[in-house]
Amino acid sequence: MSLKKITYSLLIVTAIFSSGCSDLNDEVIPIAGVRIEVTLAQQQKKEYWASSPATYVTFLMPSIPYGFPYSVSASTGYAGVLQVCGFDSQFYAFDLCCPVEHNPSIKISVDESNLNAVCRECGSTYDIFYGTGAPIEGIAAQEKYSLRKYRINYIASTASYLISN
Repeated sequence: MSLKKITYSLLIVTAIFSSGCSDLNDEVIPIAGVRIEVTLAQQQKKEYWASSPATYVTFLMPSIPYGFPYSVSASTGYAGVLQVCGFDSQFYAFDLCCPVEHNPSIKISVDESNLNAVCRECGSTYDIFYGTGAPIEGIAAQEKYSLRKYRINYIASTASYLISN
């Protein structure tokens, strides 16, 4: 096979793989520390932990949710953390910063009429209750910017949940 045919074949293969790639970018928001521990007693309060499908709680130090006892080592991400209980009863967490806006003072909020997150500034909407953080419409969908997602781990020894990055 000639060098010309090999080069042409590589270009075709590269074009196929790059055009078929629809990965979303969730790294637009700067990395910021996230550490929120929710104890068993706190999980019993709906204002501190979303435990029923299609419910949510916002964490933003120092006082959201009101009265939440943040530990000394706690941190709430770049713009705050949205913890949701998905339609599948699984727990998910996302940064509140809109990835289109890149501004920690411009936060997404939950639109309870359609059960999506929305940025009031750019109009983008995001899936949260299926746990993806994927853009649904708006500039974020065009640019393929998804919400930054955080981990939620269950700590059996203390029966608590830890939201972290």
